[in-house]
Amino acid sequence: MAYAPPKNIAPEVLPTSAATSPAPPSLPEHRKEARFEAQGSVCLILDHDGSEAVTGRLADVSTSGFRAVHESRELHPGRVIRFHYEDRASGRQASGWARIIWSREQDSRIETGCYVVLAD
Repeated sequence: MAYAPPKNIAPEVLPTSAATSPAPPSLPEHRKEARFEAQGSVCLILDHDGSEAVTGRLADVSTSGFRAVHESRELHPGRVIRFHYEDRASGRQASGWARIIWSREQDSRIETGCYVVLAD
């Protein structure tokens, strides 16, 4: 039996310019937990003795994680850090250990998504 390359089923749309190109389709929501907007501060401790820390703004929280906005480029996916945050809106405080899941730069700020590994 001869090899048959897979069929290209992608539509052949070539945008003529950014102004006339169609908007990309919205992706379906795959999050397993609800996220809640938060207003507060977050401290991300990068080393064991606490001498290297990043402070930022808490953007949202979920049952098992949170998103922080800061200015450090030292937070890479897979890194485990110590954290402490306080949400002024709900009065909730949390601390423990978290794993960096993703980090992205937008303008002069960096957003980082963290998964709580161990809460205090």
